[in-house]
Amino acid sequence: MAVLEKNENQYFIAVHSGVGFIEHEDRINLSHLLEKACKEAIEVLKQGASCASAVSVAIEILENDGLTNAGFGSNLNFEGKVECDACICDSNGFYASVGSIRGIKNPINIATKLLEDSKNGTEIMCRVKPIFLVGEGAKNWAQNKQLTDQILSSDDLLISKEAKESWEYYKDIWNNNNNNNNNNNNNKLFWKQDTVGAVCLDSYGYLAAAVSSGGLILKWPGRIGEAAIFGAGCWAKSNKNNSVACSLTGTGEDIMRTMLAQQIGENLINLSKYQMPEQIIQTTLNQFIKSTHTNSQLGILSILTQNFKNKKYKLKKKFKHANESQSQSQSQSQSQSQSHGIELVNVLFGHTAPHMGIAWMSSEGNTTNVKFSVDNKQIVNENEFERKAQSINFTINFTRNKNN
Repeated sequence: MAVLEKNENQYFIAVHSGVGFIEHEDRINLSHLLEKACKEAIEVLKQGASCASAVSVAIEILENDGLTNAGFGSNLNFEGKVECDACICDSNGFYASVGSIRGIKNPINIATKLLEDSKNGTEIMCRVKPIFLVGEGAKNWAQNKQLTDQILSSDDLLISKEAKESWEYYKDIWNNNNNNNNNNNNNKLFWKQDTVGAVCLDSYGYLAAAVSSGGLILKWPGRIGEAAIFGAGCWAKSNKNNSVACSLTGTGEDIMRTMLAQQIGENLINLSKYQMPEQIIQTTLNQFIKSTHTNSQLGILSILTQNFKNKKYKLKKKFKHANESQSQSQSQSQSQSQSHGIELVNVLFGHTAPHMGIAWMSSEGNTTNVKFSVDNKQIVNENEFERKAQSINFTINFTRNKNN
């Protein structure tokens, strides 16, 4: 593991609320929630917390609000119960997750504790510590570790009024279709696939990613989605030149089949200085659409740091359209700047669904930036949408001088 010099003034957090169809009023409320998650994470980063701790704090904020499909207010399974998945990883190669867990206030908290515990060697008799637990096993582990503030007295305390009403609505549709032997897909069920996530750069230069989800509404009990699978829902890695962290949202089964977070991360981390990272995201979105024949959705949030030590770059915040030519993009990012030992930090996102909400905040500013990427051209009518790869909306670059 590389030991990096601490830079107390350089850190970054970005969060997303998932993809799908999001009503205008919900977008307003989600904007405030995303802003709160960023601010809470930035506060712990200011105090010297690790990137893993920061993404965990951000995800906990999202899990505690019924607006998101994570923790309280999650989608209900076929039996009307909340079962959650969560995963966390960092660029040092550590990872932990929980799947199909019930009666836990913040699933990301249990995954984070698993991550921290796994770093402390083996147990007695050299038993290897777990990094992935599911169902009752995950809940029993939390009890064993005396995480009493996370264990709820009733599983039903995670059920919100809105989630219950939504479940009743779709359960009626399911029962009516089943009784009539009618496989009617003309509803918005497939729009409710909004895993939340976060990516972070801390003051030591390490990266982390995390995801949390209640899964599909009416899902089969015990179903585990991409939010519990390292390499599917999230991924982080570093090499001598670059580091990357990815957080995905969308249709879990198709994301898991392709181990998509790992695929994106590997492509980004092996990027040469002549390649545009946003083109990799755009290509991935297009390939995902072509490879899936259902109404699968995908949202991507990635952070990539590139070490251009001794190179001459002008680093600034840039907003670029995905189809911008490579030569044009390079001309914007290269100049006669005399910076030395600089990391170029790119934050990218894209989606194949009508809407995706993200927010980000860095140590370079005191304000949180919130953006809802909207592509209403995808919406065909009230119950259908045509999947298209929304152009990558922006790349953020800011300087990070490692030789202060």
